[in-house]
Amino acid sequence: MSAKADPPVFHDLDGAPLDLGLGRLLEAALAEGRRACVRLGQEERVAALDQGLWTYRNDSFLPHGCEGDPSEQPVWLTAEAGNPNGADLLVIVDDASMDDRDGFADTVYLFDRRDPAMRDIARDRFAAFRDEGSRPAYLRFGPDGWTQT
Repeated sequence: MSAKADPPVFHDLDGAPLDLGLGRLLEAALAEGRRACVRLGQEERVAALDQGLWTYRNDSFLPHGCEGDPSEQPVWLTAEAGNPNGADLLVIVDDASMDDRDGFADTVYLFDRRDPAMRDIARDRFAAFRDEGSRPAYLRFGPDGWTQT
């Protein structure tokens, strides 16, 4: 964990599909004029999420990419560290590394508490920030979108 960066905001999918919860989060970020880097734990998840974000809603277009020039993409999907698209928002999914957050204005940690492995990782990460003296915010996804609990 990085003592320099603010703690991430923990976002619990609460059983919702990753592409739906992440898509709604990214839509809000883009509406605010932000750029986002989405860091996943495994490379194979990048391709699956790329496809899911193109189809998660029929009435939505979410510009994003994982190939080509990252600087041309407002949302970049990757399994690597860094900030290839100059994003101000880092979204960490699953067990992706939480290192290298200092270059971002904000960090979101996205997980599903209904997945026992992801719940355990999230608890450990939340506790580590709490032990450093931080109290990360916690939001849950539901029918009305993301709400703070």
